[in-house]
Amino acid sequence: MFGIPSSISVGDWTDETGKHYSIFFNVFVLLQVFNEINARKLKAHEYNVFEDFFNNKLFLVIIVGTIIIQLTMIKYGGRSLKTVELSFKENLLCILLGSTSLLSGLAFKILLPHHLIVCTQGVEFGSFKFYWGKKAEKEE
Repeated sequence: MFGIPSSISVGDWTDETGKHYSIFFNVFVLLQVFNEINARKLKAHEYNVFEDFFNNKLFLVIIVGTIIIQLTMIKYGGRSLKTVELSFKENLLCILLGSTSLLSGLAFKILLPHHLIVCTQGVEFGSFKFYWGKKAEKEE
């Protein structure tokens, strides 16, 4: 994938297999970072997750700190973390893939109906109700 040989079923860690793991590790962490940004606005009508973005200094410190630690781990992790340094192009690719969680969050807000309720007990969609372990009920 992305011109990098797969490291599946490879017993020995090398720089080549480390690049594969580094990209997946980096994308995973960046997906989480962008999901944290998504989680700032949870209501269905709040489409702009960057509104008042700079008002919460602690949030910004956590996001920036996470990114700095992640980049440091990728760059200097080496054999102990099984990572290798990624090129600028590979880092941009990781950011692009990670930022897809922003798009999916927006898509869910736009496409999912506002009266859909999903919880640990079941699902409610308008008059349709389904609770785990019970049959679907319909209100009259």
